[in-house]
Amino acid sequence: MIRLLVIVFFYSSALFAQIKISGKVVDFKNNPIELAEVLLVTKDSIPIKSEMTNRNGEFILYAYAGTYILEIKQFDAFLWRKKINLDHNIDLGFIGIMDNRQMLNEVMVKSQKKLIERKVDRLVFNVENSVATSGSDALDALKVAPGIRVQNETVSMVGKSGVGLMVDDRLIQLSGEDLVNYLKSIASDNIKSIEIITTPPAKYDAEGNSGLINIKLKRPKNDSWNMTLRNTMKQATYFSDIMGANFSFQKKRISFLADLGFNKSKTLYDNYITYNYPSSFWNVYLNNVNNTAFITPTIIFNYKVTDKTTLGVQYIGAINKPTIYDYSNSIVTNKETGDLENIYASNGNSEIDYSRSSLNVNGVTKLNDKGKVMTFDLDYLTYKNDKINPFNSIILDQDNNVILDNNVINKGNLEIKNYAGKIDFTIPSHFANYEYGGKLSFINTNSAVNLLFYDNIANEDVFNQETQFDYQENTQAVYFSANKKIKKWEFKVGLRFENTQTKGVVLTENITNRKNYSKFFPTLFATYTVNENNSFSFSLNRRINRPGYDYVNPARRYSSINSYVFGNPFLQPSFVYNAEIKHSYKSIFTSSASYTIGKNNISQINIPQLDNTQTATWENYADYNRVNFDESINFDFNKRWSTVSSIYFYYVEYKSHIPEIEATGSGAGGGFETRHTFTANKAKTFFIEGAYWYDFQSMSMQVKKSPASNLDISFKHFYLDKKLQLTLLLTNILKSDRVTMRYTSNNIDQSFMQYRDTQSMRFSLLYKIGSNKIGVKQRKLGNQEEIQRAN
Repeated sequence: MIRLLVIVFFYSSALFAQIKISGKVVDFKNNPIELAEVLLVTKDSIPIKSEMTNRNGEFILYAYAGTYILEIKQFDAFLWRKKINLDHNIDLGFIGIMDNRQMLNEVMVKSQKKLIERKVDRLVFNVENSVATSGSDALDALKVAPGIRVQNETVSMVGKSGVGLMVDDRLIQLSGEDLVNYLKSIASDNIKSIEIITTPPAKYDAEGNSGLINIKLKRPKNDSWNMTLRNTMKQATYFSDIMGANFSFQKKRISFLADLGFNKSKTLYDNYITYNYPSSFWNVYLNNVNNTAFITPTIIFNYKVTDKTTLGVQYIGAINKPTIYDYSNSIVTNKETGDLENIYASNGNSEIDYSRSSLNVNGVTKLNDKGKVMTFDLDYLTYKNDKINPFNSIILDQDNNVILDNNVINKGNLEIKNYAGKIDFTIPSHFANYEYGGKLSFINTNSAVNLLFYDNIANEDVFNQETQFDYQENTQAVYFSANKKIKKWEFKVGLRFENTQTKGVVLTENITNRKNYSKFFPTLFATYTVNENNSFSFSLNRRINRPGYDYVNPARRYSSINSYVFGNPFLQPSFVYNAEIKHSYKSIFTSSASYTIGKNNISQINIPQLDNTQTATWENYADYNRVNFDESINFDFNKRWSTVSSIYFYYVEYKSHIPEIEATGSGAGGGFETRHTFTANKAKTFFIEGAYWYDFQSMSMQVKKSPASNLDISFKHFYLDKKLQLTLLLTNILKSDRVTMRYTSNNIDQSFMQYRDTQSMRFSLLYKIGSNKIGVKQRKLGNQEEIQRAN
């Protein structure tokens, strides 16, 4: 029996035959059209098969019996479309296409993708069609993606407890400042789409809490060359200038893309903090001004070795040497008398040397003509972040007398190397479609933190500490999934197994902490199509959130004389269980309800001490249950006015594991967002877009949040046959996105109100030149993933 299952698993495509569709695509002179994309889509416009015509214009597709629409596309335009009833092998013979020049002029505008597309397992936001994203970066593009919220430079998914970030199907789990820098290094004009995946299938890494965001980069068009020059001037509190150049070339078997970006910016960060100690009240003001100059090269090269095999190389890099000015001021008053007790003040400058290089070698091979495909990836990442942060910290008494004057030097060095390899197989058969594969990942991290406190009054060192921390993480994974259609039902089941070994060594203290754990991650999807207008879907999955490198590094990082952050080497991974049900009506209205269970949730906990020291560390601090409801609409009022809008509500209960946080609690919250796009003229060269979101007063876990909102308006105009694009974007017009967060830790009430200079005016210019003679849509590469965690 086991032997029979193995034979079915590996050779199912040979055992079960599918129905064959064939034909030959020719132009108006009966010349074959090579590399035209032939798609087989369902009545709900969901692509299920895709193939490119060969040198003779011929194609072959295999599919199950049913009613479909066969489409042929070229240069992102529809050339031909026909409804077919598939119950036996079909040879369509010669399929004639009109003059390419006539076709492009007549079809180009009609074939433009919608801003939002809803698919079976994800929502696709077509960035290239958005007015507000032009001339910006990936972080700004995420701000306007539906269901994604970027607040205080933290990326989250509405209704989800956590989110993982991918670029071209590679998991990039940076956090904090490193995540912001990475996203700012990707030009929005290089982004094709953003996929919002609320329930990731087994093929993806289990890392990422409950949801995934996949940023898909553009690829060169076939038989074409193009160059794009871009410049964006942004005025917020300070002025920033972002510029870049992009060149792409595709001819026959060679595809090449090169992009060089430069970002010279100056940004502001403010944070107003209060601490309510038993006998005193603290008012803290933090100010941060970041001067940065990013250089971001990207190179993508693909070579079609044979008609069935394509090899590719991708390099993405970043170099940045920012200078950061930090200032903090704390005013301490006596709660009984209201008199001033002390003033804590510090100021300093940080210099950072940041570099990142990511190299990927990938391949796609068609193993037969029935859709059996193998893909592989080899990845190498190197990441360096060297930082020196000298600052002066003083304490004044009520008479402005200096009672403490210290110079502090924070010096940190971080280096990460990641090696990964993965292989995937796709095997369609008459009974079901199968996917299986495996992955190996090896990560090495070396860091060193040096701290020096010098007493300017006594002229002597009072504290000198060095912490060296090495961390290794190795993961081995295999997965299997199967997809099956039964009349109006469609099922997809999957199982992923991951085995992880970690080793953290504090060299300066001779402390070693090892972990070894193996976990299964099942997934289940079910879709029931009631009719052409209504469908229901249900999904279940389990996810993992592994601690970041900085989270487990015990070294202290000071921001003032009495405030520091340190890692927790005893952190354990957290797990999330998700269940979600959705209803869609005509792809216009989508209603969803989800239930999430979180175990050992990881979060940074601020713990004020009774000696007036403010410390922060990471803890597995709570379990939680969360219920979420979401209603969204994607609707065209007419040919010139469309909207994407949603409203959501949630309720959460948590149970704390640490004594500093209240043992149990509950809360609720919600909000809405709406985006409207207007085509302002008949020539479709002038667009206006307005977006507004509002979050109600809410409580998430132990954190109470005040209401907040945001209003953006953008204008885009095309000139010179759409080769020149001008965009004006006004962001956070009302300056209303400041949110106050309150919670109690160690029986001390505290509040935070952050602002990251989001009110701005941005003017972008983009100019394109090139040649597109018979450009067609390039075949997508296979799934590509890698884990790259640095904090």
